[in-house]
Amino acid sequence: MTGPNQAPIGTMMCGPNMPTQVAQCMTRKVSFTFYCAPRDDLDDNQIYHGAYDTDVTHRGVTDSAPYLTGMPYVLVDADTHAVIYPYNSAEGRTATFPANVSMNTLQDGQRFRHSLPPINIPDHVTRIALHMANDAYLSHRNFQLFAWTVPDAAHSKVHVYEVRSDLQGRFAERNQLGTPPAENTLAVKPGTADEYHGYLNGDVWLSISHEFTDDEITRLCPPETLSRALLPGQHPVAPQDTAGNAIAPVPPAAAPGMQAVQLNQQTYAGPITGVAHPPLPVPQPHPQTPPQAAGNTQSLPVD
Repeated sequence: MTGPNQAPIGTMMCGPNMPTQVAQCMTRKVSFTFYCAPRDDLDDNQIYHGAYDTDVTHRGVTDSAPYLTGMPYVLVDADTHAVIYPYNSAEGRTATFPANVSMNTLQDGQRFRHSLPPINIPDHVTRIALHMANDAYLSHRNFQLFAWTVPDAAHSKVHVYEVRSDLQGRFAERNQLGTPPAENTLAVKPGTADEYHGYLNGDVWLSISHEFTDDEITRLCPPETLSRALLPGQHPVAPQDTAGNAIAPVPPAAAPGMQAVQLNQQTYAGPITGVAHPPLPVPQPHPQTPPQAAGNTQSLPVD
């Protein structure tokens, strides 16, 4: 038995004087290893110092390793969008990045790597892609990361290097990786068999990052965390509870020495959805009674 475009990997004898039959292993595996960007501000980052010497104005926010452990991801069929991994993806389940391991072999100081488990690729799947971070959730999945035709090999290993785009060419040269592949693509890793590599830079991270809508913010965030300025012509809409009833805001406590102001129930300034809203009255302070003096003691009215 043979699969399409797959070379046989062994033979099987069925019995005495029986013809030899070809046996084919149909399982293809793919594994991904992510190499987190190192810090720019450490003396052992030779690639950064080779580009900018001691000029600190080019330093960026790197060292993402502490934040990737536990990051959600899914592997999908790039053509049908069906989830391949995790194998049980019911109800939008995702897999998560494992803990990182320290390494120091890429010419730019200490890095941390996250190695995802080998994933079985069904025989009918031609291309695969990743969704990760908040783009991994079922309601998002808008950006396919490294959509790629799976080779006919028993185990293909993909190396993803998180690198600043301005240092990408220097990183490839120092690590003998050849010309960097186009953004969000994979290329054969020079000098290896069945190994590939690609780059994860800031532009790709931006594409992965889901931009939350106002409706999503209202649904996901507790009411007390929602506050934003209104733009001209926009009207605030109060959040709702699970029964669809408006949740009234809690007026803040008055600072010492300040008179408390009773907020009108329509002055909530939460996410903007564009829904028409009647004009809002301006909050009015409580009427104040002049203080009464008696000898050396002054009495103040308290609400």
